[in-house]
Amino acid sequence: MRFNIRKTLFYGFLMLAFLTLNSCAINASHKTSSKTVTNISAAKVKEMMDDGEAFILLDVRSEEEFKDMRIEGAILIPDNEIKERAPIELLDKDVRIIVYCWRGFRSVFAVNDLLDMGYKNIYNIGGIIDWPYETVSG
Repeated sequence: MRFNIRKTLFYGFLMLAFLTLNSCAINASHKTSSKTVTNISAAKVKEMMDDGEAFILLDVRSEEEFKDMRIEGAILIPDNEIKERAPIELLDKDVRIIVYCWRGFRSVFAVNDLLDMGYKNIYNIGGIIDWPYETVSG
């Protein structure tokens, strides 16, 4: 029996991708770091944006991605800068924060970081690729 490293790595990568995407696609509440994160649909986010209650729409992608396409009104704090910038830029730990990235992978890390820092009302859209409404660029 021959061991094929490429085949093994390929199937390992597929399994990791499946597990990652599957965990990001769940549209319900789940526990993370003993705190509750709420994954919500684009339609629910749109309702929240229109209800008049304060919220922050947080894009955690790169600056280039943000300039290319974003949800109107979003602020940018890349996921790898959350721990340093959130305490300075997101002062109210009780305000609703709606987090998104491109596909939903980076937003999970950003949400976990925010929860670990004591932010309480975190909502995860997942990815902007699933946003059916208007976007802006520039």
